[in-house]
Amino acid sequence: MKSRITHYAIIMLIDINFLKNLTVESGKIALSYFGRVKPREKPDRSPVTEADLSLDKFITGKISEKYPSHIILSEEMSEKPVVKTDHIVWAVDPLDGTAAFSCGLPVWGISIGVLVNYIPVYGAFYMPLTDELYYSDGENTYLQEQKLKISPSVIDVNSFLAVPSYAHRAFDLRKFPGKTRSMGSIAAHMCYVARNTAIGAIMRGHIWDIAGGWAICRTAGGKMTFMDKTEIDWHELCSCDKAKKEILLSGEDNFDDLFDCIIQNQ
Repeated sequence: MKSRITHYAIIMLIDINFLKNLTVESGKIALSYFGRVKPREKPDRSPVTEADLSLDKFITGKISEKYPSHIILSEEMSEKPVVKTDHIVWAVDPLDGTAAFSCGLPVWGISIGVLVNYIPVYGAFYMPLTDELYYSDGENTYLQEQKLKISPSVIDVNSFLAVPSYAHRAFDLRKFPGKTRSMGSIAAHMCYVARNTAIGAIMRGHIWDIAGGWAICRTAGGKMTFMDKTEIDWHELCSCDKAKKEILLSGEDNFDDLFDCIIQNQ
């Protein structure tokens, strides 16, 4: 599988500068709405704002214009198609961290992942308020133009584990000696792992929540599986259903030790 991914990266099936520029430009548009919009509830009770809908239209329009044959899966789509044939899929979260965004908090951004044959190969995540652009060109991971690599770390009292807001209800984290925080954005949590700020992250989301972040973490040396250590079925996630189980992300060298620190409540 790794050789296939490398092959795709070498022939560069998409324009990385297009991906980077689109993500940053979308972030600038998001800033024009920041502090000016109020959320409403979608049928699944998750928040959505005028900014989400405007950004969705902008991003998907730009992708469709440049790559008309590619499939786009976006959080704000009115209908969710089941991907069956096309080998390139864009997974778009036009505003990851809507709740934080609508409350005036800083941890949110634009997340875009590109899957090739159901593998997240390219990805970008931009946080406008901190002006941080994370991206993967399929072979390396970058923050701005600086390469990132996940380093082995000792799990201790200073370790930071990024968790969902419901973590205290779903997991027994008493064996984890460090700090747990929920920042409100799955993509941000994943990028914090890529830059060695977080020792790991627990999450459960849709394809658009995690595809961009995983592309970024994969080429930084990350490992990610379901919490029972089974592999993630990206083809299944392209149905646009939420992941059936929680997911654990960490660096390859820390994964097993971190897994042993987390006990799922029965």
